[in-house]
Amino acid sequence: MMHEQIPNWLYLDAVNGLCEPINSGTCGVVPAEIVFDAFAKLEAKDYKRLNGAYYVNTKKSSGIEVTTERVSDYEESLSGEAIVRVQQSIDTFVDKYMSLHKVQWQNDRWVCDCKGYWHSGVCSHSHLVLHLEKKVDLKEMCTNLPVREKSGRKSRPKGAWSKQGPSPAKKSKRSKKGGK
Repeated sequence: MMHEQIPNWLYLDAVNGLCEPINSGTCGVVPAEIVFDAFAKLEAKDYKRLNGAYYVNTKKSSGIEVTTERVSDYEESLSGEAIVRVQQSIDTFVDKYMSLHKVQWQNDRWVCDCKGYWHSGVCSHSHLVLHLEKKVDLKEMCTNLPVREKSGRKSRPKGAWSKQGPSPAKKSKRSKKGGK
């Protein structure tokens, strides 16, 4: 079986008791990037619990405090009640209405409204909430977690001559030709 080959701290398995089946929403291999992003959001306190749901900052708005005012603006945008001003710039609109993700309890699991969650069923926002609800331990998951290498062709190291700028002699010849 595959789960016997993977270390316990790398996957969530109901058999080992790291999460309850169905209730947590995630059982299986969790990518390292998701764990690291969730841990960064935890340390930056990029979340707020309000009315039974968690509101978590997007990557772009990381570090901005999640306030009740921002949450109400976000909820207005979801319900279609937001009043958009014509004079607003696109950045202002995005910061006001699209800078949060909502993680709420649905169908016996924590469900996020971000694209990543709906694509793969796993995201850093839902893992942050699982940690806050004491279903997983992000600190334990981050210890000795392998990180994928950059994908694609490996670049060759450049030689010493390519790191050095053009010689001053070549510059002076070019400037003399251009001046004639």
